[in-house]
Amino acid sequence: MAAFKIRRAQEEHLTANEEAVFEDRATGLSWRKLAEKWGTNTFVLNKWLKAPAFPDRWPAWKALDEVAAEAKASDAEEILDDAADQGPLLTSEMARIAVARSEFARWHAGVLNRARFGTAQQGANVVLNIGSLHLTAVRELNLNPPPAPAHLFPGREIVVTGADEQDAVDLDTLLHG
Repeated sequence: MAAFKIRRAQEEHLTANEEAVFEDRATGLSWRKLAEKWGTNTFVLNKWLKAPAFPDRWPAWKALDEVAAEAKASDAEEILDDAADQGPLLTSEMARIAVARSEFARWHAGVLNRARFGTAQQGANVVLNIGSLHLTAVRELNLNPPPAPAHLFPGREIVVTGADEQDAVDLDTLLHG
């Protein structure tokens, strides 16, 4: 019961500061950092955003993805600029970390706004070998040929083969009894 009261207090705090929470979202803060800043956790933040009593809250949150993507793209550039400002104090390790952080910010911008910052999604690679399918079908046809149409061969014998026996039958006898 105490946990429920704490969660309700956290949700009320978020609701009282809803505009500021949304402004923080627009700056590109991660869910974890937003939750920490507002004294809650990501579970409560998610429940608060998707509360059935406020059906417009989640769409408004998702609408901020484009704004947050711009912020993340800007962060990617600033990270590299800050590293370059180090001049001779910049070590190779610091440069690698800066590049990794910048690439992550770029990736995050692409996730938030795929149309502007994302890479084109590739379709599934499917290889269909028609040649091998054709050969398999021909082999099966040779092992189990279809019966010859009776009307094309009047008066001739048809050889019916089974698993254990082979019988020769006169076609006229089969057709006319």
